[in-house]
Amino acid sequence: MTAFNLEKGTTALLLDQRLAFFELERDGFELRRPAKLPVDPVEIQLFAEGLVSIAHLLYRQEFENVEENVARKSVERLFAQNGLTPERNYALEGRLEKSIRVSHFLPGAHGLALQLVDRKTDLHGYM
Repeated sequence: MTAFNLEKGTTALLLDQRLAFFELERDGFELRRPAKLPVDPVEIQLFAEGLVSIAHLLYRQEFENVEENVARKSVERLFAQNGLTPERNYALEGRLEKSIRVSHFLPGAHGLALQLVDRKTDLHGYM
């Protein structure tokens, strides 16, 4: 799996240049431009121009491998530490839904079913 990296390489340098030039503040994926009230229309235009300039960096993509999903790592470690071997991609029979697929299933008296959700964005996976 690959992702767009904004933290290193030429893309990071170009991003920092644009942030400085347009006087933008970055907090993660959130961009701000401080302005005083009443807001001058030029301030809005400069903010918009800065966003467009940063959006054009997409064409300079420097992909890199992304770590495996944190939730998946945690679940796998938990099973390994307890010596459990779950069945993967298991189909359960349901009352309302005829078939329900779960990523991990441990058979037993009550059974345990887990479904890990993978995202295609930089957001963390969840369980």
